[in-house]
Amino acid sequence: GEIIYVCWMMLVGAVVHSVIISSVISVVKGSDQISDFIGKHTRLVEAFSNHTELGDGPLREMKTWVSMSAKYWLSHQYDKQEMRDLIIGKIMPPSLLGNLPKELFHGKLVTNGFFKMKNRGLELPPRLPLMLALSVQKQFFSAGDLIYQAEDYAF
Repeated sequence: GEIIYVCWMMLVGAVVHSVIISSVISVVKGSDQISDFIGKHTRLVEAFSNHTELGDGPLREMKTWVSMSAKYWLSHQYDKQEMRDLIIGKIMPPSLLGNLPKELFHGKLVTNGFFKMKNRGLELPPRLPLMLALSVQKQFFSAGDLIYQAEDYAF
């Protein structure tokens, strides 16, 4: 009986050990992916700085911005073309297609003045806000930041 118990405990120990090691590998691999992403974009910023002859101060600011934003950028990457094909295609159920626009960006996208079509007797096509949502990029601004001036290009 003792031998069976010991063999059983060794087997359980081996399984628990493999689960723990697997978790550790996943964490290390995830942090390596973030480090690689930050390194790639830092090199890009440095190349831009060399090309444009930026000083050390602006370069340092850009590097800080990259390292602070990289985790957000990495977690929000997806294949936009494939998602576009899902939206345009006939695969998505009409009920889902009709409900999604009201939920985009917590409902703020369709309540924007850009989509005020009901006042003109027009119905908002459900795919329009979804397609626009694929193209927009969420940005954060501080009070007093100049975002857009008259006669500026929008891109």
